[in-house]
Amino acid sequence: MLLDEEAERRLAAGAHKKKPRKVREKDVEKKGNKWAKAHGWYQRKWTSPGHRGVPDRIYVKNGVVVFFEWKRPGEEPTALQKDEIALLRAHGANAYWGDSVESLKTALLSHDQFGQDEESDPLA
Repeated sequence: MLLDEEAERRLAAGAHKKKPRKVREKDVEKKGNKWAKAHGWYQRKWTSPGHRGVPDRIYVKNGVVVFFEWKRPGEEPTALQKDEIALLRAHGANAYWGDSVESLKTALLSHDQFGQDEESDPLA
């Protein structure tokens, strides 16, 4: 098949190559939720009709509740989201934000009384 002059130029310039896709927030959140579930954390998506800026997820384990706002890698929460996290913390809640599975692990493990040693967990 012969290509016209414009198609040849685009092909030579690399226009045929797909741009690498940015990692989406929901992809990071999905991996984090999978890790949390595997480590005994109950989780639910949190929505609050009529109230914007609430964290994306609630994680619960052994009576500990953690609110977590997910962000795309390299991004930060909006001012409204930061204010909501600060308000939750001011009321004694465990509220965090992160842009990676590692940031979720850090937040959850800091509140997991049994840590990573599942053998010491009497409920395991």
